[in-house]
Amino acid sequence: MAFRRKDTPISAYSSLLTFVLFPFLLFLLCLPAPASAAGSAVLGIDLGTEYLKAALVKPGIPLEIVLTKDSKRKEYAAVAFKPS
Repeated sequence: MAFRRKDTPISAYSSLLTFVLFPFLLFLLCLPAPASAAGSAVLGIDLGTEYLKAALVKPGIPLEIVLTKDSKRKEYAAVAFKPS
């Protein structure tokens, strides 16, 4: 580092990073998203051990459960492997 004095131990800069830089970066991550993202929809997926459920949230509309083609709220969670 060009700004470090020769008689200052590196551990002094380590505590500076821990107590100043890390909380600042954490603060930046917590800032709200831009206004353009406020008009977006959010899809939530609950992948359980036996069933799968999904919910959709749109601006101005309360929580909406995504229905399957049979008008069910949940679907069996399964994984399939196709032979190659």
